[in-house]
Amino acid sequence: MSSNSAAIPTTLKWSKHVYTSADDDERLAIHPGSSTNRYKSTIQQITGVPVDRQKLLCKHGWKGMLKSDTSFGTDLSLPPKQSSLTITLIGSADKLSEPPTDRPKFIEDVTPEEVEAERTEQQAIDDDNAEGMIVALQRPPGELRSADSNRTAEPYQYNRMVHAVPQYRIEKMLHDRRTLHDGKLQGNVVMTMGLELRRAYVNDLATLPDGTLISVLDDGHVQMWQHAELVEDVVHGNADAGGVEHVVALPQVGGSSSAPAFATAGQGVVKLWNDEGEAIAAMQSPRGTSPCALVAAAIGYEGNQSLLLATAHRVTYQSDPNQFRLVPQDEAGRRRRAQAEEQERQLRLRLDAAAARVQVSIQSGGQLQQMTIEPPSDGRGREVVSPPVTSLAALDRD
Repeated sequence: MSSNSAAIPTTLKWSKHVYTSADDDERLAIHPGSSTNRYKSTIQQITGVPVDRQKLLCKHGWKGMLKSDTSFGTDLSLPPKQSSLTITLIGSADKLSEPPTDRPKFIEDVTPEEVEAERTEQQAIDDDNAEGMIVALQRPPGELRSADSNRTAEPYQYNRMVHAVPQYRIEKMLHDRRTLHDGKLQGNVVMTMGLELRRAYVNDLATLPDGTLISVLDDGHVQMWQHAELVEDVVHGNADAGGVEHVVALPQVGGSSSAPAFATAGQGVVKLWNDEGEAIAAMQSPRGTSPCALVAAAIGYEGNQSLLLATAHRVTYQSDPNQFRLVPQDEAGRRRRAQAEEQERQLRLRLDAAAARVQVSIQSGGQLQQMTIEPPSDGRGREVVSPPVTSLAALDRD
């Protein structure tokens, strides 16, 4: 029988789909003696299953799977009492994934530049997903911040110096502050820093532009805090000479990486520090005084600014209460006592005058210049008795 013989109706079953030559596509009908390749191509057009993935089974038409590069038997016919041949198609129309074109890259093949680039990219993603970044309190976004996510909401000891609520709780508080409280502070204590049993007290605090928290203590120590850790603990001067009274963050002018980051005052000296906690300059107070107020400001115009640091002083000198206890018994003794009392009076006048002045330091182009703002005089060159300066402030003229 030729390929022009009467077509045999078929029903094609594929997965949950059923196609019939009578209702769906007459090309599904089989002509005895026709090419099996052509028939498989027709099925590919209808179902999308590639020829090389087709497995065609027909119990009453052929044994096993339909072979390619052959023809249907000329004796192919419908079974008794059936209106069509039932053909089952097994095969997937999904496109198989292409094999990788690049060979696997092992860690030994990764360059330091690629590692840094990937770290930077991941850090940028973590930063975008983070709710906030309070440098002193929060660890960097990513793995370190989520490391305690399995903890309860109760505070715990991060390390010897820090006791705080878990990092994920701080993140949630920041989220709630933004979404539920219109950005208002809620007054929640989330972290305590420092040794609880340490006898020193914190006298002052400052925050650097990069978020580092600076604390100064009355035992002479200067501490720097980042990411819930104490990163530096240095001594302002002589640890036995008293505490550090003040700390101020300094405006960043000139764009130099060596510019001072903050200043501390106490123990009769003002010190300038870089952002690594290294002392880079010191300015002594007048003898017998110590700084009692400290303020910093940027002066000049954009692109040509200088750092101004102003200091006021308090008198720390204490006279010996017993130096004039004994009454002189002769004229020579009385003269010596009168001379000593005059020296003491002159010293007190100088100290009182120092306490009424403001010492100003200006750093420009790497040079440090100092000047003094004197109290007013009576017009005859004589100083008016002025009260001591106890506080300073920098006003923004803009």
